[in-house]
Amino acid sequence: MGVTDVYHAGNLVDGECRFNRYELLAHGITDQAMYALDNYPQRKGVTTHFITGECHEGWWMKREGLDFGRYLAMEARDRGRGDLHYLGFLEADVKLVGPNGKFSYMRVFHPGGGTAYAISYRPQKIVESLQGGEKPAVLIVGHFHKQAGAMMIRNVYTILAGCTMDQNPFMRKRQIEAHVGYGVLEMQQDAKGAVRRVRIEETTCYDRGYHEVMELGV
Repeated sequence: MGVTDVYHAGNLVDGECRFNRYELLAHGITDQAMYALDNYPQRKGVTTHFITGECHEGWWMKREGLDFGRYLAMEARDRGRGDLHYLGFLEADVKLVGPNGKFSYMRVFHPGGGTAYAISYRPQKIVESLQGGEKPAVLIVGHFHKQAGAMMIRNVYTILAGCTMDQNPFMRKRQIEAHVGYGVLEMQQDAKGAVRRVRIEETTCYDRGYHEVMELGV
């Protein structure tokens, strides 16, 4: 069976603020939404479920009170695109229904803060901070532009989602590496709905030169 659902952990667009304005190809809420719809892939039978972050598209939320995710989904529908499903701001829980109707939850989360000295440190602290009884079975973490999956932390399968943006000047200035790529996730649930088996296959795009060549078919 092929992939039918894609989960995007936030920052589908770059947003606009005083310090990134002159690095942008598209300016303003509408132009960035149109740019995303022109360039974000659409595949038959595949739905992208996405959240928005407090940073980047969240800057519009802070300044203008505009929920970019809702706006993008509306513009997508006007274009006849039913493949973009907005889950919410910052985080969303997705119900994973098992074979007997029992279920667990997968949380898609866009945290704040910067990358730590070790890739696993920030996801560890995120899961350690969760209250007992509120932990998801699976946690997909965006924001850090890192790719690493399935770390087991407090019985939570924790996956760093990677990114689809090359390293920009801000990241170079802060010595932040970009893990450009994605993962295909397979899970198996038992009769009680608990997630007992997780397998992730990761694809890495290395750098801008590599995937530009791949697009040309060279």
